[in-house]
Amino acid sequence: NGIYGDLYIHITVNTHKDFKRQGYDIFSTLNLNILQAILGDEVKIKTIHGPVDLKIPPGTQSETIHKIAGKGIQKMRSNDLGDHFVKILVEIPKKLSHDEKQLYEQLASLQGLQLKSAKKGWLF
Repeated sequence: NGIYGDLYIHITVNTHKDFKRQGYDIFSTLNLNILQAILGDEVKIKTIHGPVDLKIPPGTQSETIHKIAGKGIQKMRSNDLGDHFVKILVEIPKKLSHDEKQLYEQLASLQGLQLKSAKKGWLF
């Protein structure tokens, strides 16, 4: 029994730790082991619609973006969905075991690389 007026509703959408939204599309990142990037792999990707298998082709470079079609936000007044884009980040190991270092050195030798190992000198 009050007077008529306007009602204003303010909606805030919180950020998500795994996903970023841009329009109807979703963006995420995936950290890959260097061997997964070199040899290829199939990994599970978290999407807002549940996990999806993503094939990583051999030789995948860091910063490569893969598109998973139809796994984004539903478009208004439509049954169409946006896409989910996954940015690949290849992790380079910071520390290697003795055996790992030997294997990488063997690989470098097979590729004809003449590596000069960075050794600590008196200045560094």
